[in-house]
Amino acid sequence: MILAVSEVTEAQEAAEEELEDDNSCVVCLAEKRSYLILPCAHLCLCAGCATSRAWDACPMCRADATKMMRVFT
Repeated sequence: MILAVSEVTEAQEAAEEELEDDNSCVVCLAEKRSYLILPCAHLCLCAGCATSRAWDACPMCRADATKMMRVFT
């Protein structure tokens, strides 16, 4: 089956939106997101993944990460 570029792009966008709507960590997919990466401001990491290593780049958009901030909801 061959897909047009527009179909692939639409499928990728739908998958990204579904991931963003989900509240689970984008790394482990198990825990609730509670840390955001700055300056891109993606809320994407749980406490365990955020503190398990130094994050040089956002795991969602790969932008340079300068800081992390814990978010209380």
